[in-house]
Amino acid sequence: AALVGTAALVLPETGRADEADYVTTNLFTVAGGNFSNPDDAYTADINIGFTFIMGGTTYTKVKMSSNGILFFTGPTAQYSNTRLSSMLGSVGVYPLWDDLYIGTGGNETLSRALYYAEGTPGSRVFIIQWGNWYSYAEPYEVGTWNVVLYEGSNKIDIYYRNMLGTSVMRGYGASATIGIVANSSYYSEYSYNSPGATQGLLLTYNPSAGGNSPYTLATNM
Repeated sequence: AALVGTAALVLPETGRADEADYVTTNLFTVAGGNFSNPDDAYTADINIGFTFIMGGTTYTKVKMSSNGILFFTGPTAQYSNTRLSSMLGSVGVYPLWDDLYIGTGGNETLSRALYYAEGTPGSRVFIIQWGNWYSYAEPYEVGTWNVVLYEGSNKIDIYYRNMLGTSVMRGYGASATIGIVANSSYYSEYSYNSPGATQGLLLTYNPSAGGNSPYTLATNM
């Protein structure tokens, strides 16, 4: 699918608000054909820009879901979140799997789906961001969060950059599943239907040697 957007857009790096910003024109939209609709959709393959190992398997592409998932395999438009034990066929990062929406009231421009790759070979990063994402069936913004994949270390960061908490149904992940599915036999679930995705929270998943499972999770505020 074609990328749209002529003006440079700011995509924050993981970490804290005072860290560097990346500038990108890589904007995914419904109007541009990247998402089939603003509800329960996912993109075509997105090039990571380097080789990333997840759960012992090498990947070069991902798909972005409007419902807050970054898929390596088995993409689904399923909007009703479950425990990650039932998602072993869908390898990916689940920063905020919930029934979400791109924009609101037919105005998708309120939200921004962005991605960017940066760095020197061997230590590059791939960043993808759900910016100003909304709740389904509510006129409220859930927030902004991003996922960062690290070349070489195969580390994964999930950063909750701007979580508003205004959604009665979905504020701070109250009805979401958060974690990773690394392969068909390993997952790590941070939370399920619990309002733990507070602003400034950084989840870091470090794999075992060679990008294999099990992973260790570090949390920082």
